[in-house]
Amino acid sequence: AAGTQSATLTSISGCDSTVAMTLTVNPAYNVTEARTVCEGELPYAWNGVTFTAAGTQSATLTSISGCDSTVAMTLVVLITVEGFDTLSLHISNIPYEIPGTNIIITEETPNFSFYQYLLESPGGCDSLVNLWVSIVGVGIEDMEENLLIYPNPASNTLYIKQLNIDEIRIYNMAGQVVLTTTGNGQEVQAISMANLSDGPYLLTVRSKKGNIIRKIFNIIK
Repeated sequence: AAGTQSATLTSISGCDSTVAMTLTVNPAYNVTEARTVCEGELPYAWNGVTFTAAGTQSATLTSISGCDSTVAMTLVVLITVEGFDTLSLHISNIPYEIPGTNIIITEETPNFSFYQYLLESPGGCDSLVNLWVSIVGVGIEDMEENLLIYPNPASNTLYIKQLNIDEIRIYNMAGQVVLTTTGNGQEVQAISMANLSDGPYLLTVRSKKGNIIRKIFNIIK
């Protein structure tokens, strides 16, 4: 430990000499840090250590007194949130600006459009929004009230309850059509999900009058 001790030594002339030694021991520090980053900031470099995911890693650093000190870093990673939504706009409500973006829906916008954009989440990180926008006219309200899809999430079969269906389409998250079928004239129509993988999808149902309803559903097998 730190302190002072003495030793008796013989000098070059043969006489005894007393030497006192004072030893100072500098402490070794063990420090813990924590930081929060967004998923988009990975990989995250810190004192020669690279984080590719959330966790705790240590680094040995030299203190101001020249001694080794161990610093442990705990990294918290906020994941990028991805959301899926639909927006039905009556033609009387356009032009319309999507909140938080500079996207404006006008009369020149196609009746069915797909948008992806980033919004800042409450944690300060970017969130990805997938939005399907449809421009509709009169008559869609009654159709939407009478449309029922089940179960949601679906596994092998999705059932659609609605009379007067003209066409059914299912889109993946990239906006690609993965299934198209026509109405069978029955009140309840069964759609096989056998060829579709797990995940969220957009269902569009067009009536014989030309009205279109869109709903998001999930497949979990």
